[in-house]
Amino acid sequence: MHHAIEWFEPTSKQNLKEALLSKSSLLYLGHEHITSANSVTDFTSSHIILTGGQLCNNGDWENSEFHASILDTTTLSFSHYAFSWSKTSQQYIHQTIIEDHNLPNNPSTANDFHVSLKFKEQLCKDSKISIDLNLFDYFVFPKLRSSSPNPTQTKDLSYIQNSEQLIQTIKEQKVVLISGAEDSGKTTLLKHIFKQLENDYACVFFDAREMSGRPDRNIRNAFEDVYGDNYEDFERFLQLDKEKKVLLLDNSDSIRKQEKLDLFLEYAKQKFEYIVLTSTLSFETDIIQRVKALLDDQTAIAHYRLQQFYRDKRKNLVSKMVLLLSPKSSGNHCEIIKLLCDGLQQQQYLTSYTPAFIIKYVLYYIRNGFSSASLHEMNIFSKVFEANLVECLRPHLGKSITPDKAFTIIGKIAYETHISRKYPIHQTTIENVIEKYNDEYGSKIDPRKFFDSLVESHILIPNNGFYFQFMSNSVLAYFVACELIQNLSSTSGQAVLSELFNNCCFTINADILLFVIYKIESPELLSTILEQINKATADWQEYDVKTNNLAYLQRFAAPEITPPTETDKKNADQLIVEHEEITAENYDFNAVSIYEYDIEEVDTWPNQFAKALAMLILISRALPYFEHHMKKDLKTAYAHKLYELPNQIFFYFAKHVQDNLPNLVAAIQEDKLIAKKKDLTPEKIQEY
Repeated sequence: MHHAIEWFEPTSKQNLKEALLSKSSLLYLGHEHITSANSVTDFTSSHIILTGGQLCNNGDWENSEFHASILDTTTLSFSHYAFSWSKTSQQYIHQTIIEDHNLPNNPSTANDFHVSLKFKEQLCKDSKISIDLNLFDYFVFPKLRSSSPNPTQTKDLSYIQNSEQLIQTIKEQKVVLISGAEDSGKTTLLKHIFKQLENDYACVFFDAREMSGRPDRNIRNAFEDVYGDNYEDFERFLQLDKEKKVLLLDNSDSIRKQEKLDLFLEYAKQKFEYIVLTSTLSFETDIIQRVKALLDDQTAIAHYRLQQFYRDKRKNLVSKMVLLLSPKSSGNHCEIIKLLCDGLQQQQYLTSYTPAFIIKYVLYYIRNGFSSASLHEMNIFSKVFEANLVECLRPHLGKSITPDKAFTIIGKIAYETHISRKYPIHQTTIENVIEKYNDEYGSKIDPRKFFDSLVESHILIPNNGFYFQFMSNSVLAYFVACELIQNLSSTSGQAVLSELFNNCCFTINADILLFVIYKIESPELLSTILEQINKATADWQEYDVKTNNLAYLQRFAAPEITPPTETDKKNADQLIVEHEEITAENYDFNAVSIYEYDIEEVDTWPNQFAKALAMLILISRALPYFEHHMKKDLKTAYAHKLYELPNQIFFYFAKHVQDNLPNLVAAIQEDKLIAKKKDLTPEKIQEY
């Protein structure tokens, strides 16, 4: 401000000073227009006022002074220096006025509050991944799918694709629930929302796992974590209009006592206009019902589910991580990115593509210094998958239980589930398995406490009452494989392995087989797989493209095959993303159905077809990873089968269509929607 406060008349001077200092931490004022004006510094805990001297004071260069300040806008560290002309040395001599002082946090932004340096640091860190990078340098906005379309929205937002759409939804719906699987990025997305809103709203970020005591006390603790413990700031926050406040409640499902959550949400509803909650998938319905019970408008809660990182998001995240972590001398970044993306693509049926898994996958590759050629030689996927499970478990295990011991017990629980085919599994059965382990191994593990640790770590999640299921099909398959490997030398273990091969048309069995292969890398097992495939397809004919040995296809001219255009390639990428989404939705965990299959139907046409496909997946994944274990003859046999089996599968399917063509045409014609199309003749249907 050019004129100092002292220039104003007394009645308005004090009001002006109070107004300026209530909104400012630092004031620069002009000097008084008098001879020999001196610099003035008003330095208190709440503000700094600087009045500089005069350059060429009253025309006298021998009496000259100027000032300079340095402000670190990230840490708010402030230093100020005065430079006065020395007649003796004929140069400006500097004097330190203020050095490395934390600038007071007087409000100046729209929300009137300043985020503490400590919280800023927490905001930029990923607490689950040990990595020295700013979280927002590699953040990729996820895709969210609406699970409860709301008529109050101004646009059809069945999917949210970017920040603008998400913020719009929050402002319109006021209460938004974001649910997702473990490590799907819920906390990271809340941090992103905080960053988007902090300049215009007073945002309070609260982890429900830290809830203790009364709601008002919890809100105050959360406020102080974000903005510091200045009591006047909190009082000002309480008096702030409700429309200017946002509550970001992370891990809302961790509040298991209904009355406790209800009390907190009721208080939050009174104090905050906007509330964004996160929850794991297994508790989302419960959270929705509790929130709705507290809202007058039953449609006022918008529920969105975080989607997996499909091909486009995956590539974006992998690219950011590689460029941030891989030194420039490490080679071709594009090649590394492609190899990592291809490696992830191959595991689409065994893992959820969460940001955390993808980051750990890239970190494992980078930190171990693998060359691009060695990526297929090292089974990164299996190691990262196992490391994720260890990270889930470790914080919840007692001092006497190591992760290895926990894995052994969980393996026995999973193995019991697979052998009995009773799933979901009852709590009593789980505790009985732990008791049996104690008897056989001479341990003293408390069954109830260990069971609680499995639930707290989300290895097991509630299904219905006292029944529980594993967090995913893949986790169940992994632990069954762990225990089976320990039993392979026994007759019973070999019998289970044989059943897996015979029943691999049923998905859970194929997944277990794949984990067995990954974990033991046995040439003998690889030979057994090939023998099982040859046995299952011994009488299958191979389709011959040249002779077109399917009668009903001979009537149609082969389509002309041309190289794909750039537009085709772009469309192909989008089709792959859509295919992954559909596959993931159809592959969603269904605890009721995974063991409800009839073994007597294994030899039916659909199951034989599914079995062949499952075995094709097995060998296509085994060859790239374990070719270094294979002798020349086995390697050649695998490569030959990789070319032969797809043609056998196609012929098996197409021959079935040919043999049943009249019945298929009749069934299609009976469809009510198709029947409306008068021009759809049997000949047309056959052609399609």
